[in-house]
Amino acid sequence: MNTMNVEQIKRSIHVDFLRLSASGKSSVWIFILLPFVFAVMGLISGDRGVELSMTGSVAGICALYAVLMGMMIFANEDMTGNISMNGILPVSRSNQVSARYALMAVFSLVAAVETVVCVVMLLHEDLPSPWVMAGIGCGVLFVALLLGGLVVPIFYRFPITQAMGWAFGGLGALFLLVFMVVRFMPNDKLHRVVEWVTTTKLGAVPWAAIIGAVICVVVFVGSLLISSRIYRRKELS
Repeated sequence: MNTMNVEQIKRSIHVDFLRLSASGKSSVWIFILLPFVFAVMGLISGDRGVELSMTGSVAGICALYAVLMGMMIFANEDMTGNISMNGILPVSRSNQVSARYALMAVFSLVAAVETVVCVVMLLHEDLPSPWVMAGIGCGVLFVALLLGGLVVPIFYRFPITQAMGWAFGGLGALFLLVFMVVRFMPNDKLHRVVEWVTTTKLGAVPWAAIIGAVICVVVFVGSLLISSRIYRRKELS
C-alpha cells in the first residue's frame, strides 16, 4: 500500500523521535544548543568582526545539525537493533519513509528559526532589514533540506557504516566543489551574476528564495521517491 496515511505517518514519526534520543537526550540537546553557544561567545567578545564571523558559523551549524539529526535516527536505529521492528509496525514502508522526511523537514524549520534568533542576538545593534532576515532563515531551511535530501537515500541503500562514509564524503566533496566554483569563477562573470540578481525588479532576497525553493523542492521530492523505492525493496533483518 503506497497511499499517504496521516495516522500512519504520525505513528512512525513518534517511533523515529524515540529512536533519536536512544543514545541519550543530551546528544540531541547538544546539537540544538550549540548555535546559541556561538551566539553568546560573539556577544561576549564585543568585537564586530567576531560577531559577523559567528553569524556565519551559526548559520552553517544550524543547517548541518538539521541534517545530522536525520542521520542520528538511522544510526540509533541500527545501534539498538530495532530496525526489524519496522516490519511489524502497522505502517506501510512508503509512510515510514514519508514520516522520516517529515521529521527532517521539522528539524530544518527549527534550524532556520534558531538561526534567525541567533542573528538577532548577535546583530541587535545593527539589525538587517526584515527581508534580509527572512532570506537568512530561508537560506538555512533550503540548505538543510537540500543536504538532507542528498544524503538520506544513501542511508536507505547502504549499511550504516558505509552510509556514514559515503554521506560525509559526499558532503565534503560538495562543499569543496562550491568553494572551488566561487574561488575560481572569473571576477567579471561573478560580478555579472551578482549585478543581475541585485538589480532585478524583485530584488536579491526574493530571487534567491525562488531559486532556492525550486531546487530544494525538486531535490527533496526526488529524494523521497528514491528512498521510498529503495526501502520497499529492502529486506529487514
